[in-house]
Amino acid sequence: MMPTGLQGKISEAIGIAKNQYYKLVIFVENDEKNRTKFISDLAGSYGVDVINLNIHLCARLLEKSARERVSLLLEEFRNILDIDAPLIILNHCEVLFDNALKNDPLKLLENISRNKTLLVAWPGSYRGGNLIYATPGHPEYRNYENPEILIVTGHDTSEDHTTTEGNLHP
Repeated sequence: MMPTGLQGKISEAIGIAKNQYYKLVIFVENDEKNRTKFISDLAGSYGVDVINLNIHLCARLLEKSARERVSLLLEEFRNILDIDAPLIILNHCEVLFDNALKNDPLKLLENISRNKTLLVAWPGSYRGGNLIYATPGHPEYRNYENPEILIVTGHDTSEDHTTTEGNLHP
């Protein structure tokens, strides 16, 4: 039986993504506590770990020069995800938006997802067909208009901060 609500929407999106060129699902929930709890619970149901990208990627790039960080970003990201799992779940991906890395975070995620099914907890919003990170004027602000990826949005609808609703945006 397929789970209902948000977990069902994400499961549906993951099933669709497995057959796409970019096997990428973005889960948008701007409340970090809700996002992290939901992603952790979901990972448990899939029997996989959540990868905290900030910790893993920063640890690999910390000792490198600024130039090396830019040139090694994709390779180090791939090395982190070099695991045998049917689904890779990423949370805390803010490091990808660091302007010093000179990359396009969404393009990088798409590139990685050609060979791996990724579920990425997006620390931003999705409004009017726009996938957004940060706010206008912020140095790391990104606004992706009508991205051609699978996006599932979560909404906090209970006092215990569990996410119970979702919308699938192909």
